[in-house]
Amino acid sequence: MDSPSFNWHIKPGQNKLELLEHLIELSNEFNKPGHFNHYLLKANNDYQLELVHGFEDNHINPDTGEGAGEILSKHGFLPILYFVTIKQRMNRLDASVPKEQRAVISFCDEVGAPLNINDWSELTNELSRLSMSTEDVRSLAETVEFVDKIYRLDEIDDVSPGSYF
Repeated sequence: MDSPSFNWHIKPGQNKLELLEHLIELSNEFNKPGHFNHYLLKANNDYQLELVHGFEDNHINPDTGEGAGEILSKHGFLPILYFVTIKQRMNRLDASVPKEQRAVISFCDEVGAPLNINDWSELTNELSRLSMSTEDVRSLAETVEFVDKIYRLDEIDDVSPGSYF
């Protein structure tokens, strides 16, 4: 049996330019701004997502907007969060576009079984399936707006005295 993996495929639909813009914008949110060149994402020194001509694993072709690849446990959560966030953003953008013209961003596991990841619970289930820690994911997921921010009232340090009447 193959080791657990998360596989992705992107077909841009009519919004190829918007998809490429979102890929680059999110790349700047995950990486240091201004360090784009042709890498959309580098994670754990083992995973590189590139925007280059051709159709190789973990590449997105700038001419067609299409790409596909595989993410393994050793690559960490960053690439998975990147793709589920892109899918979420494109779904919002494509809401008014006829279904047959929308971007298709699909995920499957190592045997080709489809994966649906649309919320925090589904994301953490997938990371657990891949034996990845979910400890540091929430904060970044909030930053890139994959999930709503949780306000932790018990962590608020109020130095002013309370007034009770």
